[in-house]
Amino acid sequence: MKEPEKKSGFNCPNCNFFIEVTLKSLLYAKSQDCPGCLTKFEMDRQESSRALNLMQNLNTVIDNIESVKDFSPENYKG
Repeated sequence: MKEPEKKSGFNCPNCNFFIEVTLKSLLYAKSQDCPGCLTKFEMDRQESSRALNLMQNLNTVIDNIESVKDFSPENYKG
């Protein structure tokens, strides 16, 4: 039996609501808002530039894998 996929994110320090965070939301959203209490969380993009570069590299790898994962000889129309 396959285990359910664990969601990434964090609990709001104000209301303890779980805030789901994705790789794409970290890369492209200006902030994360708590759905429970509407507290806004922003990342210091300059201070986090090294981490953001690594996440961008990871995102590129994931996109590349997604683009070829359904490749099979039957689907190839070349």
